[in-house]
Amino acid sequence: MFNGGLTNTSINDPFPIATNPIQTPTGSALGVNTNLGAKMVYYSPSIRVPYSERASLDVQYQIGNSIVVELGYINNHQVHLSYASTVDQTPYIPYLSRSPYYSGATNNFFTGAVYAGGGPATTNIPNPFKGQPGITGSYATSSLLAPSAYLMSNPEYTSVTEQLIPGSSSNYNALNARVYKKMGHGLTLNGVFEWSRLLGTFGQLNSGDILNYQETSSDYPFHFSGYGTYQLPFGKGRQFLNNNRFLNPIIGGWQYSAIYQFISGMAIPWGNVIYTGSGFRDFHNVQHSSANVTGAHVFNTSVFDTRTNATTAAAQPNPYLPNYNPPIQPNAYNYRTFPAYLLRQDYTSNWDMDVQKNTTLAEGINLELRLEAFNALNRPQYGTPNVSPTSASFGTTSGVYSGANARQLQLGAHIIF
Repeated sequence: MFNGGLTNTSINDPFPIATNPIQTPTGSALGVNTNLGAKMVYYSPSIRVPYSERASLDVQYQIGNSIVVELGYINNHQVHLSYASTVDQTPYIPYLSRSPYYSGATNNFFTGAVYAGGGPATTNIPNPFKGQPGITGSYATSSLLAPSAYLMSNPEYTSVTEQLIPGSSSNYNALNARVYKKMGHGLTLNGVFEWSRLLGTFGQLNSGDILNYQETSSDYPFHFSGYGTYQLPFGKGRQFLNNNRFLNPIIGGWQYSAIYQFISGMAIPWGNVIYTGSGFRDFHNVQHSSANVTGAHVFNTSVFDTRTNATTAAAQPNPYLPNYNPPIQPNAYNYRTFPAYLLRQDYTSNWDMDVQKNTTLAEGINLELRLEAFNALNRPQYGTPNVSPTSASFGTTSGVYSGANARQLQLGAHIIF
């Protein structure tokens, strides 16, 4: 830990009593009062072993001697997946504002704040934990408790989390298609297409609430991979000019390969925002276009309320003052219904290419020259757009995705003997 460039501790005394003391374990001396005023974590009493139920069906059909067509379906249902829940906040749920907009009344109710010049009395109560044995933290010194504390199911702790709850599940469905052409006349082709969805109860929109059935950042609906190899029909062992020993070192032994991959963009995670549209067709999500370069919006921002306050005047949350100008964006005391994931960032569309030349230097000795191009078309994969409605950059992208690379060329030579 640093303070103005100087450490607060030394090697001789790494845990000074004044600034960084080691807390002495209480053992069992406090009994049920152990950890009062601090966080509490416990494990679900009904821990289950997660498992998967999987089913698949494949059909293959051969066309001629060299082409195979395959169709398949996969379902994978996972149950008893574990998650954690802040169960002490479950009693909050009925008191949260159901409006998508910030609620001053709800916020003041939870925090116990009062308005100058009028308004309801504070909702704070005298702190019943002050002075009690074993109480630590702010509970040991505060004179009052706000509803955000005493409405919790176990207010004697600052938070209570239940872990390893076996209530989460997922459902994966995929339709696969594959076409394969084995080597013939120097040509090999293989293409695989997958249309899939991964949905499940992976998290909560509101702390302590029920699980939300949703997509996740691991859901990529469309995936296509294809590769092809073509041996040019010239030189020894090929269709044309196969007996010309003078031209063979130049025109013989050439091979070209290419790999293409397309993957849907990752689902974009959102915070709680104010949506004013009427349906998914309002978004007009454009994942890859000139908008990524020019700084234009990649989705329709007009269906979101982007104001910070009700007007552009200075913020004033007190409704009893004449210059009242409250914030409008939701906070932790709004009941969230906006999904955790919405729209998608730029998709993957990548070509890798390879040119190879094989030359016989002597009997049993071959030279292999290879030029490889990764992301051969130098296509950028743009980063995740800004999804903070009050930001000036809302709806725009900046830079490229962290996993994307610019074009790379690689030249190599192998001697095989």
